[in-house]
Amino acid sequence: MKVVLLENLDKKGIKGDVIEIADGYAMNHLIPKKIAKIATPEALQRIEDTKKIEEVKHAELVREASKVKEKLNDYKLIISSKANEEGHLFGAVDEKAIANNLKEKGFEVESEMIKLEKHIKEVGEYEVKIELIGNLVASIKLDIQAEK
Repeated sequence: MKVVLLENLDKKGIKGDVIEIADGYAMNHLIPKKIAKIATPEALQRIEDTKKIEEVKHAELVREASKVKEKLNDYKLIISSKANEEGHLFGAVDEKAIANNLKEKGFEVESEMIKLEKHIKEVGEYEVKIELIGNLVASIKLDIQAEK
């Protein structure tokens, strides 16, 4: 029997997939638990329509992310932090601190998007990667300065 998955199903498929499954398993387990429904022509058409809408939404997100990438690339963010004479910070600059500073400058960046190998603990210049969406990655210059 062909069914449309309404939820992800381990080792069978993901939501929206049309799969061939044993009649008994579909009728006794998947359909009553609303994990799947019978693949009628109407259901298949609805899936196609939903996929087209999702593709349009994704394309719009990619366009917006490309605009943000253009603005972010080679942007120089300066953060002042307390440091000792040797340039060691009393705290550390992490993803959240960078995201908050970027938000203050008008960029919509979440801390999960910022990729640091480790927290920054010394004064200096760094290159920081920001994963916007999919494989779109922006790169900013980060200048950590000792607070005066």
